[in-house]
Amino acid sequence: MDPDGNLTAYLFLIIVFLLINALLTAGSTALTALSDSKVKKMSSSQEKIERFIFKLLKRPSDFFDGIKLAKLICTVIIATAGCLTILRLALRTRLMDGAGPASSLILILLSTVAVVLACGIFCDRLPYRIACRYPEGVSRSLARLCWFFSCLCKPFVLLNTAVSKGLAALLGVHEQEEPEPVTEEEIRLMVDVGNEKGQIEQSEKDMINNIFEFDDRTVSEIMTHRTELIAVPKTAPLHDITALAIDSGYSRIPVYGDDIDDIIGLLYVKDLLCLIGKNEEGFCAQNYMRRALFVPEGMKCVDLFAQFKLQKVQIAVAVDEYGGTAGIVSMEDLLESIVGNIQDEYDSEEEEVFELAQGVYAIDGTLSIDETERLLDIELPEDSDYDTIGGLLTEILERIPAPDEHPCVEVGGAKFTVLLVEDRRIARVRAELLPKEPEDEDTAE
Repeated sequence: MDPDGNLTAYLFLIIVFLLINALLTAGSTALTALSDSKVKKMSSSQEKIERFIFKLLKRPSDFFDGIKLAKLICTVIIATAGCLTILRLALRTRLMDGAGPASSLILILLSTVAVVLACGIFCDRLPYRIACRYPEGVSRSLARLCWFFSCLCKPFVLLNTAVSKGLAALLGVHEQEEPEPVTEEEIRLMVDVGNEKGQIEQSEKDMINNIFEFDDRTVSEIMTHRTELIAVPKTAPLHDITALAIDSGYSRIPVYGDDIDDIIGLLYVKDLLCLIGKNEEGFCAQNYMRRALFVPEGMKCVDLFAQFKLQKVQIAVAVDEYGGTAGIVSMEDLLESIVGNIQDEYDSEEEEVFELAQGVYAIDGTLSIDETERLLDIELPEDSDYDTIGGLLTEILERIPAPDEHPCVEVGGAKFTVLLVEDRRIARVRAELLPKEPEDEDTAE
């Protein structure tokens, strides 16, 4: 028996299966690196190879399981052939020069390191880098080869799957059919971490948090309150309505009967364009108004959004538990609750928040408690009796401040000073962060 011939055969096996392993690694990496959009385009491609790749990736788990097993078989063959080669070389070394076991052990260690390095470089890192650099070209070249070896290994994959499931069942381990759902808290935590690392902008973080809060937010939190409502009586002349529309910039104006609690419809300004240049005599707002959608002020925003889509309207009248008018809510209010304030050409330029100095702000009294907390990074007491910072201060003061007084309130680690009172409500507030008190040091020995 020719020992040199055996060594040559072992080396040949090592080289061949190193090459196969490298090609399988490159092919599978390139196929997984293809973007979803690219794979979708391949479905309607004129090239056979692209349509072939699309069919392969329609059921990727079966295909890649075969590739993994083929690579494992190649690795086992390489390791076995390498081990036999090393043993023969060690045996020949001892027989030829009479060396002791120490030299043989060194030869075995060096040969093992060489095989491991060869597998790591030529079967993993090098083909991986090439495939990542040229995914389309590599996938076109190696898709059929990968499919061939995947098909060869398919019976063994099925056998392997059946045996592993059986053993797992004997051990009481059952396959989890569905992954555990990711909770809202986990997503919020990931968003916070991404924001701290600079991967997610603050505006993106706020928008994601607003989306989660959208389901719990009610109409009363986002509506234009009745005290700020612009409406016209049903007896209003056309020129008054026109002047009000021009002055306010609103395209939809509520119409009321006896008082503001008796809203009977909505005037769409575009419906009045046909009256331009005509005689106003005999004009009646009721003849041009449209039916109003009435919703309870406690309705969830997500339900209101569904109502808007169903009724094909963009504005609704919010009513309280007694049937009185609580305010007006529009589609724009719903959008602003997610993306933030939307400033159009008719909105006033007055900002809700204006930074006076480091940690000092002038804020609108209608700023919500949530927005105030985010602005100052503090926690404020919440109650169903109020939704705004002005409402909170009124609750704490237990009265409405006079127009000429400026009371101060310290709450939640901030000092709030009333700057302006209008129409029996707190309209403007100065907010200042208080220095944090140092933690008490334990002096006990």
